[in-house]
Amino acid sequence: WAEIKAQGLENSVTVVQGSEFGRTISPNSNKGSDHAWGGNYFMFGGDVKGGKIKGEYPKSFSESDPINIGRGRLIPTTSWDALFYGLTQWMGITDQDEIEYVLPNSQNFGCNLFTDYDLFNTGTQVLNGCGGAEHTTPITFQVPEIRMLTGGEQKQVCKLAMRTVSRKFNLDRSKARCYVADQIIDDSVVAPGMYDVNGIAVLNFDGGIPASMISIAEVEAISKAASATASDFVISGALPQSE
Repeated sequence: WAEIKAQGLENSVTVVQGSEFGRTISPNSNKGSDHAWGGNYFMFGGDVKGGKIKGEYPKSFSESDPINIGRGRLIPTTSWDALFYGLTQWMGITDQDEIEYVLPNSQNFGCNLFTDYDLFNTGTQVLNGCGGAEHTTPITFQVPEIRMLTGGEQKQVCKLAMRTVSRKFNLDRSKARCYVADQIIDDSVVAPGMYDVNGIAVLNFDGGIPASMISIAEVEAISKAASATASDFVISGALPQSE
């Protein structure tokens, strides 16, 4: 780093240190730690807005904490896509289609992403499709085995919804975001022998869009139609819902 500074390049270099998994807090029988889940990243550079903790710092490391599933294995609250979203923008990729090519899962996290403005002194980008109305609607799929929707299936459900949102409200696709949250599996009542995947479709709208322009009834209808189409053509093995 001293050499980078000596060459006057510190504002053009950012270093990210991280791990694909966290470690347990309590030791194992060999006095070492085991693979865990949520962890943390460190980032530094001349242009970085340093000295900050982004995301959600654990409120407690006790076994009673709801995000601690045992021995300090913490459920992640922020995707690594959040950090790399802003880093991607800082490196000059600002077109939404290009960002999604670099970070194909970033759409699965709604507005829980950091822009280059959040992370860097010279950052100027904002998170389009956020800051305005947020609507949530329940969605359910019947599948033959116990499982949740894959990341790809979630994106397809939202892609169907966003396509209709864009046409219905005459919006540019960058002015709204969608993701699927809080998936729960249960025995199906409507289709005995199958399982219900219950979730919440969350639609966020840009702060520049008047809340009065987006009605809850219309959003619910859009989510229902997207779910029905997805059950017919997208969700593997799902019971068709089209009427």
